[in-house]
Amino acid sequence: MDQAWPESTRDNLRFLCSEVDSQYGWLQAFVSAPTAAMARKLLERQGYAENLCQRIEQACPEARNHKRSHARARFQQSLVEVASGLARLSELARSCLEQLIRVDDVQLVDD
Repeated sequence: MDQAWPESTRDNLRFLCSEVDSQYGWLQAFVSAPTAAMARKLLERQGYAENLCQRIEQACPEARNHKRSHARARFQQSLVEVASGLARLSELARSCLEQLIRVDDVQLVDD
């Protein structure tokens, strides 16, 4: 990649990856040993991934340029797509948790 990344964008993407990784770790821990504290920990992180994604989108103004031939615009569009996908994964982790909470016997998930 020969495109120059602003350090703040690189950091925000790194933090977003770490956040999603943590959320799936908490989801896995909840499935193994469901507790209200573990569920709360995941549910309380709702806005963090979205906030990081928005910061990345704001730092990539050329991503809104639909001229696909411009290399910088394509690079920024790719960054925004990656950030959006990670934010979606975060949303899916919370959605999975919300569904698991509805299951009367979480142990059924292991069957």
